[in-house]
Amino acid sequence: MKTSSNSNRLGEFPVDIENLFDHFFGNQQKSNSSLSLVPPANVIESENAYSLVMELPGVASESVSIEIKDSQLVVSGSKSIAEVGEGERLAKSERRGGDFRRKFEFASQIDADAITADFKDGLLTVTLPKSEKARPRKIQIRTA
Repeated sequence: MKTSSNSNRLGEFPVDIENLFDHFFGNQQKSNSSLSLVPPANVIESENAYSLVMELPGVASESVSIEIKDSQLVVSGSKSIAEVGEGERLAKSERRGGDFRRKFEFASQIDADAITADFKDGLLTVTLPKSEKARPRKIQIRTA
């Protein structure tokens, strides 16, 4: 059975659409060789703290930096993709590498001295306790 070159092209259609959206919305690194990374994250708020959980598969913990200033958390780093060896060629590439930088603004004041970060199985979990001033407290009503 003979196949046309167009039938092979259809298999790349989802990747082409994703690249088109990335290009249109400016999701490109300064060099056009690879797209920038935007690791997905969830922020969970409880009465006493925030928890940020960010997906960083394939990223070494040593290449991640976390900074806090006032109530803004910045997570940055880089993901490396192995180079193609001599005598090899990259037949298809869907993995992304490069630098990333995410900023998160929190409505409540954060106790910067009590922040903790754990990295396990490609998930970065940052726990940001709220300062005592920001935590809800019960007000007792006095009677006259």
